Amino acid sequence: MKKFIVLLKGDLKNIARDKMLLFILLAPFLMGIVFKYVISFLEVILLNEFSFHLSSYYFLLFIFIIILIPMVSGILAAFLILEDRDQGILAYLSITPLSKNGYLLYRLLISFIISFISVIFAYYILQIIQVKVLFLLAVLMMTALGGPLLVLLITAYADNKVEGFAFAKGAGVLYLLPFTAYFIDSILRYLFAIFPSFWVYKSFQAIDNDSTIYLLYILFGLLVHLFFISFLLKKFKNRYN
Repeated sequence: MKKFIVLLKGDLKNIARDKMLLFILLAPFLMGIVFKYVISFLEVILLNEFSFHLSSYYFLLFIFIIILIPMVSGILAAFLILEDRDQGILAYLSITPLSKNGYLLYRLLISFIISFISVIFAYYILQIIQVKVLFLLAVLMMTALGGPLLVLLITAYADNKVEGFAFAKGAGVLYLLPFTAYFIDSILRYLFAIFPSFWVYKSFQAIDNDSTIYLLYILFGLLVHLFFISFLLKKFKNRYN
């Protein structure tokens, strides 16, 4: 634990010196506030100009937001890893008591914690859907795994921050692609089941419909997230060992 605290203090110093990293750190929390005002603004405009009730899509908007937020926290942790690699810190860690595995565990845990706290914060700030606390926590824990997943995706393949941004953009498309399933009223929607974010959508849909099958969806979602995390973890270790 002391080793993690030392790393955390070092991260906070680095983030305080880099405005971009500071913005990325705060962004997951700021997004909930920003979306709150954007949704309120759009709701008035759409209702007055087009007689369109945005409230019909609150459910979909909320899922979009909570999938997007962990991606931002994942980018922060990934950039810190890329920076440490460029400075030779990762190579040095292999001969320290912390080890590369301990270092990576710390990075993934921080990403998960920030993701989890920020999606809960967004839920209470937005107040656009109502979900029982136990149901909410279970799904949001699964959703927060999107942060560590993106960390591994970027660091396993990107050589620098520029490439990291490119991978983050590509991942954004893959994360949000399953929303297409909302508009497909057939079994074909399960073609998106390979995407982790699909199970976030299905879990909340089941909860919204008061269906007990949400537990099965959460289980499938956890398995898909863990499958990709395990695969990318092997890629990461092969690259950095």
